[in-house]
Amino acid sequence: WFNVLSARVPSDPTNLARLGQLYAEAKDESQGLHYQLESFRHSPTDLDVISWIGTWFVQQEMYDRSAYFFKQAALIQPKEPKWGFMVASAHKRCEAHDVAFHEYQKLHDKFPENIK
Repeated sequence: WFNVLSARVPSDPTNLARLGQLYAEAKDESQGLHYQLESFRHSPTDLDVISWIGTWFVQQEMYDRSAYFFKQAALIQPKEPKWGFMVASAHKRCEAHDVAFHEYQKLHDKFPENIK
């Protein structure tokens, strides 16, 4: 049914995200990613989609790509330190330690009460 709906309304980000989840649950990761990216293209502010894509790139060890999506989430939710930590962690895993350190410093300056 989601495929039929997608054919009728190809730019519905909610339907595209749901299709992506269903394909991922069926172990078709490439189709899952495709539909999630399409959902992001049509609605670049959906934090669930951004988180799914960023996490997918982390699982594939494509940390530079995941950092991009986590930065997008940080722009949408600037008061949520989680996204900054995800960005810094992605840079650290890319072995860009100086960039990661700079991100951690920005987080500490912005959220001094956060001791994570």
